[in-house]
Amino acid sequence: MFVEKKLLAGTRKPAGSYEIKRPAFHLTFVSSLNKWIIKEFAMQIVQQIVFALLAVFALLLFSRKALQIRRNINLGREEEINDNKAQRWNNVLLLALGQKKMFRNPLVGVLHFLCMQVLLLSILRFWKLCWMAC
Repeated sequence: MFVEKKLLAGTRKPAGSYEIKRPAFHLTFVSSLNKWIIKEFAMQIVQQIVFALLAVFALLLFSRKALQIRRNINLGREEEINDNKAQRWNNVLLLALGQKKMFRNPLVGVLHFLCMQVLLLSILRFWKLCWMAC
């Protein structure tokens, strides 16, 4: 038995066939989602490129400064230092550890000492609190 199916007007599908129709917003949602994903991916790439460029620039500046400091250090000449060892150590202790400048003005020296002690005590108290919290 031969059954002839008529075609629907304007289509190439037989009258008895059917297809799943998706809502119109589905295609626009999927295409906008794809565009958003592509845009986000492109932004991530741009951010990584900018970061890499900034990192290279920072390393370049650091290396130039380090080479400049190395050149300046190499300008010095070696010298035999065997005299006044006690005087040199006294200067080191006063300049580096004792802050010799603070002895010129006694008020500034006392205030500097008090501020340093308060700072030291607050740091120790902070570490004690951290230790007790563990």
